[in-house]
Amino acid sequence: MQNNYAYVCHAEVAELPDYELKVEFSYESRGSISLAIGTTSDAITDLGIMDYEILDVYHKTGGIGNPMQGINTDPIELALNFGKLYDDVDFGRVFFKIHDFDQNDLYDGEIQSLSLIDYRWGETFEIFCEEENVPIVDCYVNAGNGAGNTVL
Repeated sequence: MQNNYAYVCHAEVAELPDYELKVEFSYESRGSISLAIGTTSDAITDLGIMDYEILDVYHKTGGIGNPMQGINTDPIELALNFGKLYDDVDFGRVFFKIHDFDQNDLYDGEIQSLSLIDYRWGETFEIFCEEENVPIVDCYVNAGNGAGNTVL
């Protein structure tokens, strides 16, 4: 006699984050880059970046030579839960960084768009970055001047 089983999965209802960083970008080798989010406490002056959190799930993963979507070079859009990383931080500005580890300058990419989405107070408010279509800079080609981290 054969026993039949049925399994039921119950999904948890997740709350919306307070903030999300939405980024659309393309890169030809997802295994050659690392993504990070940073903040600074001042929104007006250029005091430098206070803190960066590297997003482990996007740190040199997915294979060398594989584009961001795996099967084509179309841009990918990610919504990164910024509020989870900086829950208690009083920030003035938010930064998104792509670090390019392509030592032979074989791969290209660009950040098409970036925005911060604020879900607090029961409404959605999106702040767009003025810079668009920013090339991702190879850190090994520009190693002497601190470049290689494309930051918006």
